[in-house]
Amino acid sequence: MPTNLELKARIGSRNRLLRILKRIGRFDGMLRQTDTYFRVETGRLKIREFSRGRAELIYYRRNERKGARWSEYEIVTFGDAKNLKRILARLLGVWVVVRKSRLLFYYKGIARVHIDHVQGLGDFIEIEVIAKRNRRKVKLVHDELIGLLGIRPDEKIACSYSDLIDSNADRLG
Repeated sequence: MPTNLELKARIGSRNRLLRILKRIGRFDGMLRQTDTYFRVETGRLKIREFSRGRAELIYYRRNERKGARWSEYEIVTFGDAKNLKRILARLLGVWVVVRKSRLLFYYKGIARVHIDHVQGLGDFIEIEVIAKRNRRKVKLVHDELIGLLGIRPDEKIACSYSDLIDSNADRLG
């Protein structure tokens, strides 16, 4: 199963992070995504829909703890999510839906940095460093990014956007 080291954090100044990322990374565009999470026994299963019709079925497992966490994942890409989403909703039930806009940057060819605006939650940064072989190098790049971006320990969060949406469900309406 492919693996990455990831970190999610709340951000105070989106503009400050964008200035840094434009200097150190390669901008790869803005994405609008809708993630529909399904109820499963272990890990997470979601369909991610992109604004241009493409979709991905994503399964992942990770230790939900504050700070950096290793994540194992599988992704299947397909054209239209409508029918698969309907079937999975019937079989498993929908847990939560997360809508976000994402600015995507690449760093050193192995890291993806996202500046996310999540509907109902606000702004976040997410770092994902892909681990093909050398986990030590992955950790070095990960830690380097945290330092360059000035992410403080108190900004780090220990869960998925789906958990935050679920815990705020009453307040979000």
